[in-house]
Order: sequence, then C-alpha cells, then structure tokens
Amino acid sequence: MFKADVAEWILSMTTTSERATATAGDLMQESSARGNLWFWSSLLRTTASLVWRAWTAEPFYLTGLALRAVLLQMMLLAALSIAALLISVASLLSSQGWQFHSSGNMVEVSATATGPWPILIGIFSFFVCHYYLGKWLARRAAHREWAAFLSFLILDRVLWAAFWTALPIPVVMDAPLLQVFFTGIEVMAVFLGIERGKRLSRRLA
Repeated sequence: MFKADVAEWILSMTTTSERATATAGDLMQESSARGNLWFWSSLLRTTASLVWRAWTAEPFYLTGLALRAVLLQMMLLAALSIAALLISVASLLSSQGWQFHSSGNMVEVSATATGPWPILIGIFSFFVCHYYLGKWLARRAAHREWAAFLSFLILDRVLWAAFWTALPIPVVMDAPLLQVFFTGIEVMAVFLGIERGKRLSRRLA
C-alpha cells in the first residue's frame, strides 16, 4: 500500500483526486506483473506528462503565478530576515551582554558570540517562508501544484542566478553543498505547505 499511497499523493498534485486514485490503482495492478522498476518509471512518466499538459494548457497563468510567488518569497524572506535579526540582537543584548576593552584613552565595545542561534533562526525563517508559499500555491493551482511549483522553482533559480551574477559573491556561488541543503529545505517546506493547503481546501469544501 505504500507505493499506492505515494503514487496517489504525487498524482493528486497533477490531476483530480479521483483520477489520481484510479491511475495509481492501474499502475499497482500492472506492476504486479512488471515489477517495481516499471512502476516507478511509469509513475515518473505519467507525472511528467500531466505536468506538461497542465503547463501547456495555461502557460501564461502559471508563469504569472510563478512570478507572483517569487515576489511573495522575496517579501516574506525580507520580513522574516528583519525579524530574525531583531531576535538575534535582542538575544545578544539580553543574554550575552557587551564586553568593554580599554586601551589607553580608547574604549572598544564589542558583543560576545551568540552561538548557533542566528543560523538556526535563519533556517527556521527560510522554512516558514516556503511553507507559507506552498499553502499559497495550493489555493491558486489546485490539481496543478506540480506545474505551479516547477514554474516557480525554474523562474526563482533564473532570477537569483542573474542577481548573483550582477553582484558576484563567490562564497555563495561556490558553495554547492549549501545550495543543495537550502534547496532541500525549500522543496520540503513547499510541499508540506501544499499538503496543508489541500487539506484546508477539502475541509472548507
């Protein structure tokens, strides 16, 4: 049943729930004779075909939705980054305090280290931003969530690549593992948000 549940969940983001259930059932039935490799490859081909069909049916709408999603992402990340910065500063002032160093007639003031909290707060903010973005996409692209997400992801990467090229920052551009890490968080958060948005939609229907 695990394969059927996964297949139905994936397909439900490309078509109606009824059709996703029927297609997953057909794949399960055929896979009993053809094996697991055929099942997963057929699921991938079917999903790709449905995603392409959804995008070609409404290319301007999905591209516009992706652009709005990128702008929303930027606003959310900016707001959450400011909030994270304020929290980090407040934590620094309240728990770590300040260090005063005197040298002759000069007094140097510096803050002590804050530990991993600024990084953890930043990662959490990044997750929350994309979780909300997933819920936002689910409300505007029902049964086309895969097409909407992939349109967003491609446009997002193109725009950010252009940004970092215009303002080259080698530390960011030359850190593939860091990019993979944050992409993983982004994908997980968006799909958790999409699933939550779908459940809320079903509850309100």
